[in-house]
Amino acid sequence: MQLTPYAQSLVDDLNKRSKFGDIGCQIFLDTHLPEGWRLLEKAPEAKEVLSVSNGEDDDDEE
Repeated sequence: MQLTPYAQSLVDDLNKRSKFGDIGCQIFLDTHLPEGWRLLEKAPEAKEVLSVSNGEDDDDEE
């Protein structure tokens, strides 16, 4: 199946960070992303936002 430019960018990005190779990256994404990811034109809209910081949690100070 032909990948959209956005879907190909997901494969390329994963390929830079892993040792899966092009086909391995597509198989990984098939397993971990919703069906139809190969046809996406852009990133889906986020329904929720989570903010994580690397600092100490001030709420737990005694």
